[in-house]
Amino acid sequence: MQWLVLLLRNRVARVTIIGLLPVLYVLWSQLGSASGAVIGEGEATGVITEVYKHAYRVTLDDGLQVRVFRNRKIDKGARVTLHFTRYDSGITHYDLPRDERR
Repeated sequence: MQWLVLLLRNRVARVTIIGLLPVLYVLWSQLGSASGAVIGEGEATGVITEVYKHAYRVTLDDGLQVRVFRNRKIDKGARVTLHFTRYDSGITHYDLPRDERR
């Protein structure tokens, strides 16, 4: 217990501990949310229903709503084709291809 008191009184130790806590949290959260192996890829089509500063909300043809990063300017109501990657953990990641030909 005395070593803990000594560490807390030491300024360098306090700064190090405070600096390491966020790093350890980020590592813990990333390790716990691993997507796993890729089990499928494909394309899905939908309509842009909302436009945000850095993202679009797309309603897919099957009714599912997803958010994708804005990497080009598209108007609300436009029909888009998204690329998706499905992982064995059950997670499906959607992204908007940069070029329109994809």
